[in-house]
Amino acid sequence: MNYLGILWEKRKTYFVKSVMARGCSLAATQWLYYTQDTCPDLVQSDGHRARLHHMYYRGEFKFGDFDIDGYAYVDGKHIFYEFLGDYYHPGCPHCGDGGTDPRWERKKQFLELHGTLHVMRECLWREKVKQLGLRYYHTSEFPLIMNPFGNQKELLNAIQNGNIFGFCVCDVSTPPEVFMKIQHLNFPPVIRREVIDESLLSPYMAQRCEERGYKLPQKTLIQCYNGTQLLLFTPMIQFYMDIGLIVTNITKFIQYRPAVIFENFVQKITSGRISAKKAGNESLELAYKIIGNRYDLFVLICIHMINI
Repeated sequence: MNYLGILWEKRKTYFVKSVMARGCSLAATQWLYYTQDTCPDLVQSDGHRARLHHMYYRGEFKFGDFDIDGYAYVDGKHIFYEFLGDYYHPGCPHCGDGGTDPRWERKKQFLELHGTLHVMRECLWREKVKQLGLRYYHTSEFPLIMNPFGNQKELLNAIQNGNIFGFCVCDVSTPPEVFMKIQHLNFPPVIRREVIDESLLSPYMAQRCEERGYKLPQKTLIQCYNGTQLLLFTPMIQFYMDIGLIVTNITKFIQYRPAVIFENFVQKITSGRISAKKAGNESLELAYKIIGNRYDLFVLICIHMINI
């Protein structure tokens, strides 16, 4: 989920959301997450709610020849959820000409034949959001998704309270009084890339660079107390705010649904490596380490592919 400035001159204070996945709209995603929390058909015989398959969770489920906006299999029954956006409005009986779309009619008949079908049109969804005051409804899996707008203060409050998860592009600064409190740690908390030349080196570091033949200027990672337009993980922003650093000038926010990826696999690799180390089996310990490193690489590739 992206938070993008509506107007260039207002980008620091006023944001609007857009979805990153292809083939679905923000309105459809809102409805599916709201439905996940509220639809009684998703309650299974054991009392637990079934999870909807949709674009933001395991991808759209394919049933027959059709891609389903939202799908669940509950106690042996197929439950289908279809969101009809503006594309279908020419045939919308509520605000269109009352005609029908033959493609939708074929899909509708097929799904009704094989299970329970829930349909929501975008025009009706917008009315429902207004009537029920759903703009600030917090869905259990994707907080703040119901609110299509926001400002910098709301984003920072949500980050600090743990109500929103993702990556933020912003500025970070350390007030003088905070610097006085933490400078004794000798561990500047802000990490950024900077071009380093001789003027930025202490006499000791200048000597080290000369001894090792390092050529300057050179772009490298440094630790400091301030940074502009840094890409930061929300837990890191929480830490900065907790110790008193100031976060400003948010220009972009990418929201993700928080989840632990392959949790059982990670636990098995971790416990296996610990057991191998305790048993003194270096070969097995190394094997677990290599597999774990490959998992880290796989996760990074997945994140990269999502952001393309």
